Amino acid sequence: MLTRRHLLAAAGTALAAPAAQAQRAQVLRFVPHANLTSLDPVWTTAWITRYHGYAVYDTLYSIGADLVPKPQMCAGHRVEDDGRRWVFTLRDGLRFHDDTPVLARDCVASIRRWARRDSFGSTMMQSVAEIAALDDRRFEIRLTKPFPLLIDAMAKLKQQGHEDVVAVLAGDPQGRDNYVRQLDQRISQHGLEGSVLRVGHCSDMPAAFMAASVVTVPSIEPEAFGRSAVEAQAMGTPVIVSELGAVPETVLAPPEVPARERSGWRIPPNDPEALANALTEALILGASGRDALANRARKHVEKYFSLDRMVGDTLAIYAELFGA
Repeated sequence: MLTRRHLLAAAGTALAAPAAQAQRAQVLRFVPHANLTSLDPVWTTAWITRYHGYAVYDTLYSIGADLVPKPQMCAGHRVEDDGRRWVFTLRDGLRFHDDTPVLARDCVASIRRWARRDSFGSTMMQSVAEIAALDDRRFEIRLTKPFPLLIDAMAKLKQQGHEDVVAVLAGDPQGRDNYVRQLDQRISQHGLEGSVLRVGHCSDMPAAFMAASVVTVPSIEPEAFGRSAVEAQAMGTPVIVSELGAVPETVLAPPEVPARERSGWRIPPNDPEALANALTEALILGASGRDALANRARKHVEKYFSLDRMVGDTLAIYAELFGA
């Protein structure tokens, strides 16, 4: 893909000539694979329209060279109410081609238009209670519930060409039939019937952890203790957890330690792009990198989360409280 940055970076090389002679301008001609017949990337799937759109349009967030989403039109956002309220703030000075200001209500209209057409957008809207402008520079998205991540991250991986990745959802639904139906619906909407499998209760979790290439705990609500993350590390399996509740305290990851000393990945909650990127990093680890991470993870668990250590620490707290 020839990006805007590449186009801007391309410059004519100077001709061999005396120093006093002016350099002659060079012409860069780009011949795409097809004619640009539509300028609207929302209403067509043509790649040439998508390429053109990325070259000339701004987006609220963009993907950097490190594949991490970064604010572009947005100055940033904040998340409230346990992931149910997202407030976005636009940068100063944003203007359309006719010099009229870009307002928050324009972004709301654009998101609604995109969501009617895009599969991920339509899935997201099922969890949206309201999208509204708060003032000229701020708008909010209110969710009926925090947005599940793994299925949407799998969809992103599939879009990136990772067709051989399979996610296994293990665990007893415990009577939450409506939630199971929502999961199945989302799997079907993304065309992931062969890529995301629900297997129900698993009676041999150590074997399941050892069989997995990576274990994800993408919590959307705070949890007191991440037993699954600790058990997976004990088995030497890479883990990815949300930066939410106490679970991330069980995983070594930047910024507390350098990346080379990590025992897993921590990602922002409610961020399928970040989960997809972390999954990609974990899955492309070479044999030596994976072995080194597994050793670090096991040593970390043995040092801080063994049964003897946790019982001893718990009793020490009781002794301190009662003045023993």
